[in-house]
Order: sequence, then structure tokens, then C-alpha cells
Amino acid sequence: MEALRRLADWEERKAEAPFYNRFEAALSNHPGWTLNGLVQDLKERKESALDVFMSCFAEATDTDFSYKKDNLQDILKDILTSADFKSNFKGIVILYDELGYALDDGLVNLSRLHGFAQFCANSGMEHLPLIFIGTGHKAFRNHGQVGDAVHYSTLEARVSEIPLQTQGMEDVSVFVRREESEF
Repeated sequence: MEALRRLADWEERKAEAPFYNRFEAALSNHPGWTLNGLVQDLKERKESALDVFMSCFAEATDTDFSYKKDNLQDILKDILTSADFKSNFKGIVILYDELGYALDDGLVNLSRLHGFAQFCANSGMEHLPLIFIGTGHKAFRNHGQVGDAVHYSTLEARVSEIPLQTQGMEDVSVFVRREESEF
């Protein structure tokens, strides 16, 4: 799905950036593949299409394909709504060790964190649940600018603090099971 987003972005900007045209030229080196056929096979999540896309991407950009960092929610939604993923998994848990230090050092944009927290809170209503666990060494509201945030109460409503003590991991698993049962 990220490959399709990249192609669509390039097509929109093909007058200003050469990547789309370079990609089409690289694709011509793969007999039997057309752009429409590649797009269709990517939509069907065919591995052979992804292999061809990655090869052409590398040729067009002189770099290996990587996901854009600004559309993490789209990428996660693609995974969580995939029938293959749904048949094998009950959701995704993301662990962010030392989130507290990142908050203290101002490395986390609070409005993006709020948006991501909202996305996680609603994920199980639309598809499989997405659970984000971040560690810190003090209360959430005492990290960085979090307590001073304009919408702190809304942000805090998306956060469940669990003390990480000897029994802390049991609390995390209870929290995960509780969140799953709510969906």
C-alpha cells in the first residue's frame, strides 16, 4: 500500500519531479509488466509486484525503498485491515522504551502524540486494536511539556499509567486483554 501511495504522489508531481518518469522507464526493463498491471497486483498485495516495484524504485531513485515517516497511521491501518493479518493476529502492540526521556528532551510533538493516541484509542472500532506502550520514570504529566499542554486532559484520557514494578508486566497484560475485550 505504501508503494501505491508513493506512485500516486509521484504521478501528481511528475511535472516537477522526475521520479515517476524514471520509474516508468525502469519498469520497461521488466518484460510482461505494465504500470496498470503493477498497480493492480500491488493492490492485491502480490509479492512479485512488490519485488518489481522495489527494483524499479531503486533504479529510479538510486536508493532502496523505505516507508515515509509521516504516514505511520496509514501504514498501520493497512496492516491492521489486511485479511491475511487479521487471520493470524489479534492486533499490534508497539513498545517505545524511554518515551519519558524523549518527552523530557522535547523530541516528541505533543499534537502528533495526541493524534496517534486518538488513532490507537479508535483503532479497534475500525479494525484490529493498536496498543502503544511507552516507558517513563515518572508520571506521564511530569514529562517534558506534557503537563503544560493546552489539551493535556484530552491527552491524559488516552493514557493509562501502569507502574513498572516486579508485578508491572502482569498489569500490562491485563490492560491489553481489557482493551481487546472492549472491542
